[in-house]
Amino acid sequence: MNCSEELRWFVGLTGIPVASTLMGLGIFPCTDDLSLHMLGMHGTIQANYAVDRSDLLLAFGVRFDDRVTGINRILEKNAAKQPTAENKRGKGTKFNDKVSAWIEEIDEQKEKHPPSYRTFGEAIPPQYAIQLLDELTNGNAIICTGVGQHQMWAAQYYKHKNPRHWLSSSGLGAMGFGLPAAMGAALAKPDAIVVDIDGDGSFMMNIQELATIRVENLPVKIMQLNNQHRGMVYQFQYEYRDARVTKKAELREAIEKMLKTPGPYLLDVTVTHQAQVLQLIPDGGTFKDAIKGAQ
Repeated sequence: MNCSEELRWFVGLTGIPVASTLMGLGIFPCTDDLSLHMLGMHGTIQANYAVDRSDLLLAFGVRFDDRVTGINRILEKNAAKQPTAENKRGKGTKFNDKVSAWIEEIDEQKEKHPPSYRTFGEAIPPQYAIQLLDELTNGNAIICTGVGQHQMWAAQYYKHKNPRHWLSSSGLGAMGFGLPAAMGAALAKPDAIVVDIDGDGSFMMNIQELATIRVENLPVKIMQLNNQHRGMVYQFQYEYRDARVTKKAELREAIEKMLKTPGPYLLDVTVTHQAQVLQLIPDGGTFKDAIKGAQ
């Protein structure tokens, strides 16, 4: 609890790379050079590579599952000698040459396996919508999600850099979590930008809360990634939709308008239904078996 500052101090002192679980996003900024971003089933190659190849894991407040460790949940490693802080990493410190080489090895994985996704002509890739939202909010928005593909894309492509700015039900799998979570965040932090990144399925679970948002005039921004998998959704949402965008060229202006408009706002982003959540480590596999983005 409330350990973000201590963790950042520790990483600055030691130069140890950091991988985050889904629920740990933002505790250490994803924009930092030593951030490996998220590990696990839909995590980055470098994060899963580091966990698989490391001699020493320092795990704070996490559990390990088969998406991180493979079928065996015990990682067999040789004992590592305790490293000593020698040289400075900028104005902090870093480990000896052996550890520096380890960081270079991980950085090679970053370069070899950057995040990527397929595009489909003028259709809006959902990943692009999240990247653009990240750019226009400078990564400082409080992000809430429902459950599904949109949840994973929000974890992968929004550059979380602040603690307690990522609200998701994680493994609980509570569809409909995003909208009421955003309402609570807007009440707790009235000066913050609060965005519910939602899917059309999860959004419909608590769509009645739009009435509460309007009555209370809560400044919740809703960016719905509508991949049209459920045809009924349009009927339920039509009266409450402030704007719909279907083309990449229109998206920046639409998100800017959403962020600048006082009070609540629903932006319906029609995304391609062919998009998938990648990277993906298959059941029983490790990072070596990962299914990557654009091939």
